[in-house]
Amino acid sequence: MLVVAPKRDSYLGELLSPVMDPYTEFLEILVPWSFFAPEPGPPPVYVEWEALGENGMELARAQIPESPSPYWNRERQNRRIVFTRFMMGEERRAEGILVPYLCRKFPDAVSIRIWRIGHNIPSLLDVHEGRRKIGDGILLERRMTANSFCVGRR
Repeated sequence: MLVVAPKRDSYLGELLSPVMDPYTEFLEILVPWSFFAPEPGPPPVYVEWEALGENGMELARAQIPESPSPYWNRERQNRRIVFTRFMMGEERRAEGILVPYLCRKFPDAVSIRIWRIGHNIPSLLDVHEGRRKIGDGILLERRMTANSFCVGRR
């Protein structure tokens, strides 16, 4: 099956967005082409989470996908990047997936906090001219998306 949709940030894409967006979001065809390049650079989106115990003590903290990648095979990291993009496509999805999992993984956890961390990937022109480097961390956005209690532990 072949699905064709205009680029979202083009004039035609902006005009057709009220009609096309529900379909492209449902079919999950919003992945930018640069993601599939041989060396695509860092993931544009991370999920950072924190498990808290009684009295707000931090039990664990991590981010998905890990950075730098702990795998010698890029394919394993690519799966985590795709999973993160899927979760953060709709922020309630991250809460629905991660909170129950982390509450089971950390039995002493009382609550889970989740943040969305977004990186602005520089343009090829900026990298070529030396103004920016891939993965330089400039224009980082960190936003809390969930602060949920583990059911039955409060």
